Amino acid sequence: MKRKAIFFFAVILAAVLPLSSCEYVLPDFGSFFRADSSEERFTISSERVCERGSYGLGTNIKLSGDIDVYVFFMDDDESSWSVYETNAFMKDSVSVALEFIKDKGAEWGISINFTVHEYSTAQDDGFEMRYDGKVNKDLRVDGSTKDVLEQAARCIGYASADEMHENIVKNNGGREAIYLTAIEKDGISYTRNQTGGNGRYTEHCVLFTEKLLFLNSVMIPKPDTVAHEIFHLFGAEDLYKPSARERAASEICPNDIMLLDTRNIKKLDVCEYTAYTVGWTEEVPMECYIEEWRHD
Repeated sequence: MKRKAIFFFAVILAAVLPLSSCEYVLPDFGSFFRADSSEERFTISSERVCERGSYGLGTNIKLSGDIDVYVFFMDDDESSWSVYETNAFMKDSVSVALEFIKDKGAEWGISINFTVHEYSTAQDDGFEMRYDGKVNKDLRVDGSTKDVLEQAARCIGYASADEMHENIVKNNGGREAIYLTAIEKDGISYTRNQTGGNGRYTEHCVLFTEKLLFLNSVMIPKPDTVAHEIFHLFGAEDLYKPSARERAASEICPNDIMLLDTRNIKKLDVCEYTAYTVGWTEEVPMECYIEEWRHD
């Protein structure tokens, strides 16, 4: 489709859309052309090819305002945390990730204030934070361990993660509460977030250390990994898969937190599509009309 065809399509689309709605803004398809030619960079659809399907489905709804962050340092049959390691994790990983989210929210006009609560056996605060068994560190081989937060909740006196979450939200005035469970061994971090009708559960992240990163001689997750997983809790989607989406994202938003893996979180950003998926903007981004952006 050449430039004239795109212009004709835009005029027709503008004519058939209800002009009474102020929420819709016609995408600027011109940005999808190369500066030096009329060749298409992407395939443009007349309808949206993707929606923010995970937004607002689970226990985490609004990435804004006052948010409580609960960090559970879980020992298991293969690993345990020391005080030095938990301190390094909080200082060099969690704090940096939360500051990144706060700063990027501000760029989108969103105010965020985090209050952090920490639980570990090593800190000797009266709780034994131990997972009964072994947390699988490679979900590609053994699958994800789905009851880490359940066991963390029982360690601090609740019957279940749901009971813990309901009690926390009741007592904190209805603020958002997010849960990070940390495992001290090299593995693939992931998030158990609500993606549809696959059973209700309290959303949470499972964070592993990464053996290639040494800060203060301690293995911890990179801050961008922590931030990436927290964004998943609120509906953000991976941009590095499938391959067509990754190629498109690499051109449109090469530094997005949901695409790029880096040791320097300062290089990263939150672009239009990711901001849309977490509710930082209601304006439908152009990416929703790109065929290559499909994630199903």
